[in-house]
Amino acid sequence: MMHSSSSNATANTSSDQTAIGTMDSPMATAGPSKGSVTTGSSGTSRGSSLVIPEALNVVLHGYQRKSKTNKKKYFVVYGDLPGLPARLEYFDSEKKFKQSFMKSGSCEGPTPKRSITLRSCFNINKRHDTKKLVIALYTKDDKFCILFENEEELNRWLRTLLRLQRGEESVGDPPKPSFAFIRWYSSISRQD
Repeated sequence: MMHSSSSNATANTSSDQTAIGTMDSPMATAGPSKGSVTTGSSGTSRGSSLVIPEALNVVLHGYQRKSKTNKKKYFVVYGDLPGLPARLEYFDSEKKFKQSFMKSGSCEGPTPKRSITLRSCFNINKRHDTKKLVIALYTKDDKFCILFENEEELNRWLRTLLRLQRGEESVGDPPKPSFAFIRWYSSISRQD
């Protein structure tokens, strides 16, 4: 079966992203070839159509800003696949994402700048910042933050990330983060 995002999901947004089969976007059947997911222009000005192999199981993708550098990157959220857990990856651009899986000629997936396995995150939540809309993914090694341009997109990405992290379909209320806040305990010792 072929899937493409609905016109609601591909409407131009200020953050240039498209949802495929998320809780908020109904799925429609159409597309150019079997085994592909067709997305609209993803809100990009060049109007190109991105065709993603269905075997990659891309759930959500689009341009967001990486918090540390404040640079626009192309983020992709993958659902679970046999042998591959759900994950968040980012690329320098949509073009690099497309080129990397087109070159391989298979559905092994592109080589990302970074990949975060969602189940390895001990917390994914909305960071409360008065000036920015941020989702923070906390791993055992560090914290990775993504900036969003509007609350609606932030909430859509957060719901999807939490659902995939927990491996469950949520019905009704959106899932809550595992932890409301994180408290780090430390001890300071005097060096003599």
